[in-house]
Amino acid sequence: MKQNMDAMYDALKKRVEKVVGRSMVTPRDFDYLAMRLFDANRVCISSTTLKRFWGYLDGGTPRRQTLSLCCRSSLAMVAGSSSANIRAWEV
Repeated sequence: MKQNMDAMYDALKKRVEKVVGRSMVTPRDFDYLAMRLFDANRVCISSTTLKRFWGYLDGGTPRRQTLSLCCRSSLAMVAGSSSANIRAWEV
């Protein structure tokens, strides 16, 4: 099950990078993504949380609730809809 979720997260990361037109490799990239997520969904996810989700920072992954919010917001941005319309994504 964990491997399946990891594969879904990896696919989501790649898709988001494709949509925003940049790879998440520098702190500026994560700041940019946080702004794009807020602009698209009016959901505030810190660049630090995004860095953890992408594995850019040591120190583990975000909490389950934060990870779920991050995934839903990212999916909503990729899908072009609001995060309120994507309720099926649960960690």
